[in-house]
Amino acid sequence: MSNGVKATMVVVGLMSLCGIAVIGPILGDAGNSAVQTVLGFDNETEVANRKTRTVSDYNETGALKKARECCVTCKTDWDYIGDRCTLRTQQDTSCYIKCAQ
Repeated sequence: MSNGVKATMVVVGLMSLCGIAVIGPILGDAGNSAVQTVLGFDNETEVANRKTRTVSDYNETGALKKARECCVTCKTDWDYIGDRCTLRTQQDTSCYIKCAQ
């Protein structure tokens, strides 16, 4: 084997070794995103499931349950991570205030 072929193999090997450190995390994130998309399960869904089971304010008489229902009535999103309604417009805010009274 000539010196040129050996040098080429060393360069290709080093590039492959460095490429693993860059491509590995990218492939891991892509795989995680694909699984979450296919299963319809993400971090917010996990938090929502955990909080509705364990936090007492989300039960039948809890304040957060009433607030979440008002949020759904006004056709806005409930943020389980922050335990609040996502109000984007003045109309959303007015609807939420009327419902919460």
